[in-house]
Amino acid sequence: MGYALSSVALENTMVRGTVQGGGEDSLLVLGRAGLIRATRAESCLLTPEKGDTVLMALLDDGSAWVLAVLQRKGKGACTIAFPEKSTLSAPSLTVSSTETRISASSFSLQGEDILIEGKSLGLSARVVQFCGAVLIQGFSVVRTLCRSLSEQIFRRTGHYGSLEEKVEELSRHEAGRVRLSSDTSFRMRAENADLRAEKQMDIDATQIKVG
Repeated sequence: MGYALSSVALENTMVRGTVQGGGEDSLLVLGRAGLIRATRAESCLLTPEKGDTVLMALLDDGSAWVLAVLQRKGKGACTIAFPEKSTLSAPSLTVSSTETRISASSFSLQGEDILIEGKSLGLSARVVQFCGAVLIQGFSVVRTLCRSLSEQIFRRTGHYGSLEEKVEELSRHEAGRVRLSSDTSFRMRAENADLRAEKQMDIDATQIKVG
């Protein structure tokens, strides 16, 4: 708690002063009562800086409180300091700015419906994790560039009008069982093809053409 340094007896009053220095919560303010050590009130969310004009409350118990910043000396960045645990509550809240940055060691978004819209959206992280019961995606164009991709899928079902996949180097598929089914025709072309079975291979058709 701050105290006035002046020897003049003080009554409950509010005065204007100029911040001369001090820390984040304890400030030296020069006003009509002299140089006063005052404490920033929790209601004063804008952090006072040296040279700022502030409004002080001088109480008859000798305490002095900075209630608000009336005028800032500089026009640069300022800091709004909330108490350790704070909540912004409103039936409808809109934040509008040219540029917004959020920096935190831990950041969480929670809501019944969350909508993110923008001309472009960038997501960069060392680990990205999506968890949910249903995932619905609708894109005109999807482009994915990955050095390594690992997926664990218990079941996947897809219906495509047309599907095309191109792999420049090695495409490797491993499974306990593989079944390919085609309604009309099945064609495989390669410069060199090798079909091998460890125990048994069945080729069954009405007509079989080799060569």
